[in-house]
Amino acid sequence: SLAAGGTVKFVLRGKVKTAIADGTAFTPTATLKPVELLTGVTVAGPKLTVLKRPILKVNKAVEDTTGKQLFPGDVLRYSVTVANVGNAPATQLKITDDLSGVALTDVQVGAGGVLAGKLVTWSIPTLAAGQVVTVTLEGKVGLGVPAGGKLVNQANASSAEGAAGASNSAEITVDYPTLAV
Repeated sequence: SLAAGGTVKFVLRGKVKTAIADGTAFTPTATLKPVELLTGVTVAGPKLTVLKRPILKVNKAVEDTTGKQLFPGDVLRYSVTVANVGNAPATQLKITDDLSGVALTDVQVGAGGVLAGKLVTWSIPTLAAGQVVTVTLEGKVGLGVPAGGKLVNQANASSAEGAAGASNSAEITVDYPTLAV
């Protein structure tokens, strides 16, 4: 029960029907009617606009394929996962991975990827809402990387709708033992 002159806060949650067009504006309302009264009070929330957009989440991981100490010349496998967590498809999706600052040699690009210099690009026609895609590449650790050296890299994704995302930094440390003579 609520005392005379008292206040109460209501939080209403709802879901917009998927059939409502992008850009549709509406004002949500609710009618509050105490049991003791014949009529209620209608309250309106702020004006809202429906946005149908792809939202790209990008994650990058690196794996030492030997699973042991990482030496120059060992093969690293990078995977880039892009998830469309939005409510509309992402079209003309481009995933890019700039390797110019990474000491990798003999880079091999996974299915659908193109290596031009040190830039790897994957083109995907459509990534539906809720869909996930993973692309891969492999490369050997450069011979000049010292023990304790780090290979750090990031990937990006973008779509024709303007959705864009950058991955976390995938980092691995070259950890072979050295001998002092």
